[in-house]
Amino acid sequence: MTRRAGRRQAAALPLLSIIGLAGCGSGTSTTATGSGSLPPTTPAVTSTSTTTTATSTATAQPTHVLWVTQGAGAQQIRAVDLSGAGAHTVASIPADAVVLGAGRARVAVAWSDHTIHMIDIASGVSTTYDGGGDQLFGGAFSPDDSQFAYVVVTSSPLGGSLRVVALASHSVTTLRTFSGNPLDVPTVWASDAFAGTAIVAFADAGPQAAVRMDPHNGNRLAVSNTAGSTGPHFSRDALHAGDAIHSALGDDADAAPGPGPQGPFNTLRTFTVGSAPTSVLQEAHHNIGIMAVSDDGTAIAWYDDSAAGGFAGISLNDNFGLLLLHSGVKTNLHHLDGRFDAGVFTHDQSLVVAKHSGSAEMLQLFANGHDGVTIDSVTPASGAGQVALF
Repeated sequence: MTRRAGRRQAAALPLLSIIGLAGCGSGTSTTATGSGSLPPTTPAVTSTSTTTTATSTATAQPTHVLWVTQGAGAQQIRAVDLSGAGAHTVASIPADAVVLGAGRARVAVAWSDHTIHMIDIASGVSTTYDGGGDQLFGGAFSPDDSQFAYVVVTSSPLGGSLRVVALASHSVTTLRTFSGNPLDVPTVWASDAFAGTAIVAFADAGPQAAVRMDPHNGNRLAVSNTAGSTGPHFSRDALHAGDAIHSALGDDADAAPGPGPQGPFNTLRTFTVGSAPTSVLQEAHHNIGIMAVSDDGTAIAWYDDSAAGGFAGISLNDNFGLLLLHSGVKTNLHHLDGRFDAGVFTHDQSLVVAKHSGSAEMLQLFANGHDGVTIDSVTPASGAGQVALF
């Protein structure tokens, strides 16, 4: 889930979304290639001689989900056992804190004083690390959960650095420095690469590209242009991705755009990082919000509501609500009922999503094509946040 680049980025957890079909417009699905424009120029880079080690440790599959809810004056980080054994609050964090990422054992949170708090998921104990800079973006835990990668940004002079902190020793390595925009922000750390988003700091330009980076020095390995989109969402292999973009399909918003991406985001795109995004679904008067992409990129889930406001029959239309595209087959998992904010695929391809309905925030599990089962709920609450597996 990515905010405008001029603000602190929300938690960079594995999320994604897709679009369905509205009750107005052509009602057809089209397939087209993405823009042929060149990707953003790689920013000026300096790589240090110090390198990190990207290790991969075989572990049991995750059995818990971590999610964040927003309440009055604070946010709650909740841990939920997928087996139904229960849920508990891991920690309460300030309302202005930003969740940067989650690993198997910890969740990284940026405080307003630019420190990073690593909160142990099992015990709730927090360890403070010096983040630095004017803003923090990212981040991603290493496959063995021993390191954390993030980006520090300074406004004067404009620039930043891609850093990795070793959690045991607190030592920080600068992999790469940026002399200006864009800044490549890691959100996924796979065994062989970072995946992340090229952002424009202190501006409303929106996400510029999906990038794949060398975890030893931070240099770009591949790039896909995503300018004007919602920003990329990645699979856990740091290779597959998707985004949503506005196409001129007869929407009321089909006018010259102002700063930032033009809306509504009525076109769903998928791609392998390094290739041009390909449109797989587009519908006028729809608004796409990507929930999640599966580990191998074969499935994508999204929340689709109307960009034209509510109208008769929308709650019964199979092209609105929570949808799934798996190996080219589209399925409506749930009709419009509340609002879905974030999600993640489990390793058996079940889908866990955070849902807002009335005054309640709910975490729901969609397994084997069945309707959602609520596995946790918080009330009253004012908004669901990010969702991650651990």
